[in-house]
Amino acid sequence: MGAKSRGEVGRGSVTLAPNCGMLVRGIVVSIGDRSMLGVYALEELQQEIAANPQQWRPLVFTNGCFDLLHAGHVRYLQAARALGQRLVIGLNSDGSVRGIKPQATGLPPRPIVPEQQRAEVLSALKAVDGVVIFHEPTAIAVIQALQPDIYVKGGDYAVSTLPEAPTVQAYGGRIELIQIEIPSSTSAIIQRIRHPVDVALQP
Repeated sequence: MGAKSRGEVGRGSVTLAPNCGMLVRGIVVSIGDRSMLGVYALEELQQEIAANPQQWRPLVFTNGCFDLLHAGHVRYLQAARALGQRLVIGLNSDGSVRGIKPQATGLPPRPIVPEQQRAEVLSALKAVDGVVIFHEPTAIAVIQALQPDIYVKGGDYAVSTLPEAPTVQAYGGRIELIQIEIPSSTSAIIQRIRHPVDVALQP
């Protein structure tokens, strides 16, 4: 199976159920197989890249929660994808998000969107070629397995404080920091929803 494969298509009718399928202009698109949507188990993606390196490398990798996807995320991912041939996202699982983003007073618990839905939305983006959900606080294990040629994080990070940086540097990978063009965030969106008059969301 090549990169960015999509759903199997057939004709007929369908009764929709969560994670089972969707109907687009009378065409039934099966989404029962996660890999058909570009959402992979780590071992599966590792094998795919090893079998078809010419289709995947230079491989770009980034990671994060990507809760309430916004334009800043999209532009960041487009810029990351432009650095190599394929872009893979390491997505924090729901448990991982709860561990690194404890609930703040007066705010809903994170994540807002469940991991499978976050993964599905990300994998549908043109810039994204694969998504791997991981359960640890950092993406070190995913990076060790995939050994991306280029590791990307936002410009608000510093290489010296990235826990994944030593792993990337150990095998000779490159680290790039990309400044997000739109200064928005999931937290700002939540605050805007809760306090529409008091909080101004950047355009």
